[in-house]
Amino acid sequence: MQTRSKSGISKKKIFSTTCTPNYLQTEPPTYKIASQTPEWCATMASEFEALQRQSTWSLVPSSPAQNVIGCRWFYKIKRNTDSSVSWYKARLVAKGFHQQAGVDYVETFSSVVKPPTIHIILSLAAQNRWSLCQLDESNAFLHGLLKESVFMAQLVGFVDQDHPSHLGPLTLIVFMDADWARDPSDRRSTSGITMFLGNNPITWMSKKQHTVSCSSIEAEYRSLATGAVELAWLHQVICDLGLYLASAPIIGCDNTNALALASNPVFHGRTKHIEVDYHFIRERVVRGDISLQFISIDDQVADIFTKALPSPRFHRLCSKLLVCSTDHYV
Repeated sequence: MQTRSKSGISKKKIFSTTCTPNYLQTEPPTYKIASQTPEWCATMASEFEALQRQSTWSLVPSSPAQNVIGCRWFYKIKRNTDSSVSWYKARLVAKGFHQQAGVDYVETFSSVVKPPTIHIILSLAAQNRWSLCQLDESNAFLHGLLKESVFMAQLVGFVDQDHPSHLGPLTLIVFMDADWARDPSDRRSTSGITMFLGNNPITWMSKKQHTVSCSSIEAEYRSLATGAVELAWLHQVICDLGLYLASAPIIGCDNTNALALASNPVFHGRTKHIEVDYHFIRERVVRGDISLQFISIDDQVADIFTKALPSPRFHRLCSKLLVCSTDHYV
């Protein structure tokens, strides 16, 4: 029998090198690895103390009737702009995928602020020359109360203003416009809306309407209804902030027929199919929630959201929207 040793052939030896990641620069994948690093241990201890301060749980005997779910740690390294480590963050989460919808919970959601709300705050700061500070609420989601009872196993390694403010009067102005059947592919109109709090734009949109409008009046009126819906929500946000407006919010429209339709309670064959939008606008006008005002086409800021414009008019409307070209900063 011929073998390698008899033939003088030796198997080539392969040498390999293993490298252990530096978990001060990389997030550890498991608790076992993180528990070997003092920095991550201190972060987990801080998170655990915060959970205890908020009385997040109480220890109870388990029973077979309970759906006891597990938990695990998630680790994240927060970095500065130069990629250096700012701090280490550890987050304890329950394994919610072991729960059943309709049995262990009814609905889930995450509270997220809408951009127009931020724009309102920035607009107020600009008008009143306020200084803005950014802050983060630690353990923000621990302040809420659960309606359902959730049973979770103990984690490994850790077993056993009310000052009202008064500001000067504010003005809320909405510019709305619409083209009519400009898109040859479907002949649907485009609504353009922008809202100003004082001199600052806080929200804007350019959106194609869902249906084809039979006339320019209908296209303008549908855009008017869309702007009124958004305006009602923004007005409520401003009231919730404890602010007040000097007068009813103003909607500027450059179509006199659409304004006449909103003020005249008479329907005819060309407008009866938009009765829902009509009654919505009419109700807001009669109640004094909004005020309709005619503006010339030259002052219609929302015109920029409905169609392509010549360069001079485009740049003039951009300046009214406080939009500056990046060339100014080069």
